[in-house]
Amino acid sequence: MIEWTRARDVGALEGVADSRRSAKRPKRSAEAAELERLRARNAKLESDLTKTRTALDIMGKAHALLEQLSESADDQEPPAPRKRR
Repeated sequence: MIEWTRARDVGALEGVADSRRSAKRPKRSAEAAELERLRARNAKLESDLTKTRTALDIMGKAHALLEQLSESADDQEPPAPRKRR
């Protein structure tokens, strides 16, 4: 039994797999690994895009509000200077 295990480990017994190792997890193909990596990257980029669009929307609204406040300040008369005592 020990000789068989050593022969298997050094590759002398091709086609004979250790059932304990192969039962743990099947190997993924390179294409499947790349696809998973790209899907994860795409999900992150979609999230970043959503955050960027939200930030731009908020900045646009803040700009419009500041512009409106500026226009209303221009329409009002400046306050009278205070008298010194």
